[in-house]
Amino acid sequence: RSDCGDSSDEQGCTYQPCQSHQFTCQNGRCVSHDFVCDGDNDCGDESDELEHMCRTPAPTCPPGEFKCENGH
Repeated sequence: RSDCGDSSDEQGCTYQPCQSHQFTCQNGRCVSHDFVCDGDNDCGDESDELEHMCRTPAPTCPPGEFKCENGH
């Protein structure tokens, strides 16, 4: 738990291994998978909000359809 607001009190802490329903933050903390990509820095190191994890995949077209260059 970050008491300082900037998580400086969390540096150097060790955490128990995360359970299967939890996300392992880069700093070792565990947060619920529900908190990943929700727009809040739940890990304290932003690792639950990294762009490569939170980017919405490009929609794919059903068979027989074509995606125009304008995205439609």
